[in-house]
Amino acid sequence: MYRTALTGVHLGGDPDQPAAPSGTVFYAKLKQGATKAYFGYVHGDDVVALRDSIKQQLTTAGYHIEGTDQEDNTEAEAEFGGPHGGRLQVIHYCTDYLRVRYILEH
Repeated sequence: MYRTALTGVHLGGDPDQPAAPSGTVFYAKLKQGATKAYFGYVHGDDVVALRDSIKQQLTTAGYHIEGTDQEDNTEAEAEFGGPHGGRLQVIHYCTDYLRVRYILEH
């Protein structure tokens, strides 16, 4: 289990994990075959604004956004391609915190 605060760096030296928003604390990394999932939380209360900020980070890191979806301020998602295909989901975690999930497919 990970409890590392990150500031736009890779989780545990894993070169596959995209840059994370400043202040993200990752608490789990799962692997099933070639697919990896990263779970973290970060201070905030607007799922769409955080998703859009991460989209910009992904674009800067060489990924391209293939689609987005959102349900008010309940859930915001994005699909991306580039060095790896993947999906991003942002939902509420607890009061004043949001949960971020990256799924990277190889």
